[in-house]
Amino acid sequence: MAAAGRAMSARAMLLASIPYMTARIFQIPYTYSFPVIPDRKFVRLYFYPLNYTNPNFVVSDSFFSVSIGPHTLLNNFNPLLTTQAITKEFSINISTNTLNLTFTPSSVKNKPFAFINGIEIVSTPQILPMPSTHFSWSGRRD
Repeated sequence: MAAAGRAMSARAMLLASIPYMTARIFQIPYTYSFPVIPDRKFVRLYFYPLNYTNPNFVVSDSFFSVSIGPHTLLNNFNPLLTTQAITKEFSINISTNTLNLTFTPSSVKNKPFAFINGIEIVSTPQILPMPSTHFSWSGRRD
């Protein structure tokens, strides 16, 4: 009984540390459009895969892609294959006034869906110089 109590306590601690316990589910591509000031953004995505009560949403079948504009952040991703709860973080330079974050269910699954439990977008300081478009060739040219 003591071991079962510790296991339940560990599970309760895990659940308490997950900031977003509800999910938004998408069966077709869906884009969130966030108004932003153009600069570097830190984007944090929270995933907590659950077995939902609806039989159409079997989390082990949830493979999807996540993109910002033309840039794919996650491709054919299934959070359940990684861990119980996962946070993915990206640092992205945004040059427009809108950050478009798109979730696209995989087209190879029978009942595809995508989901997200939480999204954070934070402006980040430019602590490193922006890369220049100048490239240097170091090496021998034949």
